[in-house]
Amino acid sequence: MAKKILLLGELYKPLIPWFLHDAPPKGVPAVYNLYQFLGNHSEYQFHSIIYNPEVNKIKTFPNGSVIELKKLSFPIYYVWKLLVFMKLLFQSNIILKDKSYDLIYGLGFFATIAALAGRWNRVPSVGRIYGTIMTRHVRDRNYFKLYTRFFFDILAIKIPADKVIATLDGTEYDKIFHFFNRKKESQPTLLYNGMDAILRAKLLSFPTVKSWSSTARFCYIARLETYKRQELAIEIVEKLVHQYQWTDLEFTIVGSGSRADFLENLVTEKKLHTYIKFISEMPHQDIPDFLATQDAAFFFYEGGSLGNILWESALGGRRIITVDNAGTGHLFKNGINSLITPESADFVEVMASEIAAWKEVDLSSLSQASRELVAGLVPGWEERFEREFEMIFN
Repeated sequence: MAKKILLLGELYKPLIPWFLHDAPPKGVPAVYNLYQFLGNHSEYQFHSIIYNPEVNKIKTFPNGSVIELKKLSFPIYYVWKLLVFMKLLFQSNIILKDKSYDLIYGLGFFATIAALAGRWNRVPSVGRIYGTIMTRHVRDRNYFKLYTRFFFDILAIKIPADKVIATLDGTEYDKIFHFFNRKKESQPTLLYNGMDAILRAKLLSFPTVKSWSSTARFCYIARLETYKRQELAIEIVEKLVHQYQWTDLEFTIVGSGSRADFLENLVTEKKLHTYIKFISEMPHQDIPDFLATQDAAFFFYEGGSLGNILWESALGGRRIITVDNAGTGHLFKNGINSLITPESADFVEVMASEIAAWKEVDLSSLSQASRELVAGLVPGWEERFEREFEMIFN
């Protein structure tokens, strides 16, 4: 008999087209593929509840699994999020009392609900955390921001599920967790993400970049949010163009988000429209074809950059240009498999100088080395999730 899982999901923005309109997702492959894995598996079956401001709708899967989309509207986002939290806590408790479930599995924001409802009903619980952006605030001991903006993130640490699984993405969630909860039995398990097998094979089929194109092509693929720090790449391009006279280049920023206007205004202010263009977020399956047109990819995230886009860029044989912060430097080494320099006040100046120095150098060994590294670390999603759920149920 299939194991039954109550799955508490967030309304991740890049998945809204898929959740609400049955269109291709535009990101968060770890969550999308979790649903696909569980919804097509003979040994598992889930019921997922997701609140949203638009529709009441049921999405069904081949094995009978269901995503129940529930409509709840409120004009203030953070109040809406609190209302969703309270309703899901109440509803989860009722569902576990009335029906037999083998596991309650809470994604991100809802890991605390999984912990509480599971504890109240003696059902094993898992909290699944997709990295953290608290790294810098913990380092700086910015307690006001931590206990306001990140209140629910900390709550998921203070009241942990029976098993906490976090993405091994360089943000060092284990250290953040230990900062707020020092109990040894509660420490999280860190796992790398997986990758779509067809997409993985396609990326590996690309030849590695050996030299810069006649017009060097750099890209930055990420949500346009503060912690993704696309402004650092814009400032680096400014240095390359105006200080190092590298004018035969093109920089493409791919993504959508709250900082779109800020970043476009920054490009205008620095008079870089000739060199920098913006593309809205694209369906995830289109990313390999886009990467095939690029020479290098920037990753300057706050608190670590080891995510799916970096894996995909490396597997596609593109040059990796990143910042050594949190756990990123554990895997990526300057001049060996990437261009990487430490997080510092003069990071922009140092990185621009580093890139300019490598303009005439054959970097094919770096591209090949990063491809081999990632190919050995990141499996297909099927293998990745089989490992996770065997670990959970064993």
